[in-house]
Amino acid sequence: MKKCLLLPLPLLLSLFLAVSPVLAEDVPLWEIGIGVAAWHLPDYKGSDESRFYALPFPYPIYRGKIIRARGTTLSGLLFESDRLRLDVSMSGSLPVNSEDNTAREGMPDLDFTGEIGPSLEWRIFEKKSQSLWLKVPLRGVFAVPDVSYVGLRSAPYLDYEWMSSMLPGWTMSFTIGPNFGSRRYHEYFYEVEPEFARANRPEYHPESGYSGSGVSYSLARRFKDIRISSSFHYDRLTGAAFEDSPLVKTRNYFRAGVTLTWFFAKSKTLVPKPSREISDTTLLQSETTD
Repeated sequence: MKKCLLLPLPLLLSLFLAVSPVLAEDVPLWEIGIGVAAWHLPDYKGSDESRFYALPFPYPIYRGKIIRARGTTLSGLLFESDRLRLDVSMSGSLPVNSEDNTAREGMPDLDFTGEIGPSLEWRIFEKKSQSLWLKVPLRGVFAVPDVSYVGLRSAPYLDYEWMSSMLPGWTMSFTIGPNFGSRRYHEYFYEVEPEFARANRPEYHPESGYSGSGVSYSLARRFKDIRISSSFHYDRLTGAAFEDSPLVKTRNYFRAGVTLTWFFAKSKTLVPKPSREISDTTLLQSETTD
């Protein structure tokens, strides 16, 4: 896999942008932006082939009392107390053309997948410049466009977010946790049915259970109407229920990318800034530590 040099970009840009971030207690109810993302992604977890993506995308923000949206992340607040919060969250993954992947050659393509389900979140502590949450999402996964059910996945994780005095204005986040999937979910990505078996790709049927563990680091900063973010993610698949699949060519998974967003419209209605905005440094989060 080619080395990715995207991660330091926001740090370099910050040396040239001598603009202070807006520190306001009240923020617009909604904002609309457009952005571009540059990503280096493996075809799927376990694949030793990867692609570079440069994609434009819309970037809406909505800070409602129940429904909240930020970029490609949408949540619905079902319950909230001093320390507990129950959200409805969504995510997804990019499609894979099997003809472009040696391990999957001759097999059905992997469609775009969408995910939706509840997420129970416990605030371990939260201060002005840092917070630590335990999040336990459980999502149903559906293949698009036919909306066929793919399975269930869960990725409980610790999410630590802070602002460092070494990088004023930058918000950083570190997450760590295991991943789990149902048998049907693992079959979608790693099963080899008899008709697709070859000498170098024997028939294989995975079980449900452990899907590996991941860590991620991200940083972001808002310069008035411009937002820059970057993230790096690593998964280790040793011990995963599908580890012996002939489609698993490596037990290491890396992805990295940057996004640049310009906000060109916003609401005149102001609302209190949420105590913790939805983390959105990745466009799509399927099969990752969220």
